[in-house]
Amino acid sequence: MWFLRRDKNQEDKKEDEVAGQQWAVPDDFPTIQEALDASSDGDTIVVRRGRYQENIDLSGRDVHLTSCDPQDPEVVKETVLDGQSKGPVVQFASGESSACRLSGFTITNGYCPMTRGIGGGGVAISGGATPLLELNIITENRSELDGGGISVDDGWPTIINNTLVGNRACGSGGGIHLSRDAASEDRGETAPQTPAESFAGYLDGVTPGKIDMGEASGEGGHSVPAEMGDAESLEDGQQGPRSVIIEGNHFVHNSAWAGGAMAAADQLAIVRGNTFEQNRASRGGAVNLWDNTEVLFIRNNVIDNEASVEGGGIMVEWGSAPVIDSNRFTGNRSDRGAAISIAESTAVQLSGNFIETGSLSEAEVLHMWQRDAVTMHKNRLS
Repeated sequence: MWFLRRDKNQEDKKEDEVAGQQWAVPDDFPTIQEALDASSDGDTIVVRRGRYQENIDLSGRDVHLTSCDPQDPEVVKETVLDGQSKGPVVQFASGESSACRLSGFTITNGYCPMTRGIGGGGVAISGGATPLLELNIITENRSELDGGGISVDDGWPTIINNTLVGNRACGSGGGIHLSRDAASEDRGETAPQTPAESFAGYLDGVTPGKIDMGEASGEGGHSVPAEMGDAESLEDGQQGPRSVIIEGNHFVHNSAWAGGAMAAADQLAIVRGNTFEQNRASRGGAVNLWDNTEVLFIRNNVIDNEASVEGGGIMVEWGSAPVIDSNRFTGNRSDRGAAISIAESTAVQLSGNFIETGSLSEAEVLHMWQRDAVTMHKNRLS
């Protein structure tokens, strides 16, 4: 199955390593970058409250960079990484593994110029890096390219429980942009089972009435099989392509030309349990999926987003094949596909979703260029 969280070698990288040292900023080092430069794999760097005007690079170090208390919203708001519009605020570009963690910061005032070549205003992830980003506020960053808040270019991070607010991109993905470099095709990854194949097997086991939106809860009354969203379902030693994990985040007031909150191009991703609210774009007010992207989009709330051209909630195009399952679409707006617009030459699975229609017809809410390429099962429109 293709929904594998991590390369097993990276998971085992730290297995026998003794916990490293703990450093404090500004107690031990006056700047975060100085602390990073002096650190070793396994170290923890704790940053005190304050505003740090820096553009930092993890430089391949597998450390835990954290505020004093990532669980305390006030600490997170008051521990600020300010990029001063000089470039991305934080970069992971040297193969950092899942042992590398960024926790509990406000990341702001990052900027990606056109001359950089790849996107990323707030956080830029590339070079095969697979870090964990958790409990951060990523706000008011901008990119002249893609990924105002976060750009993932040939990387497979886990991004959980963050707030992305007020980020902008001139291209795609105001909040986050995902893409996969062609080099990843040469890493010996097992050919994926597509979402369409996974979903077909899943439907084989569905009995009438098993999928039920309940009282407009936004979640299906079924459980998605473990093999569709859990790496642990693979047997030991079995390996498949890595996926970006985006879970439990809140995207609000982000904007871009395509994918106000999120855009993905030629990527594999699990997008689960997020809220996309009041984002704007020309195509895909909340989300734009294009260029053969394969995404499991499950149990998300897609609320009050707007597209000026099409796909108020989601726009799917250019051969993408997502599974869109058990989501709630309410209050989204566009003249063409207020909730979802699906272009031709895409194979989309829609199941167990609640889609608010209001005064609109089904065709106005769900715009499909090629109806026979879309599989629909137990959705509720009202």
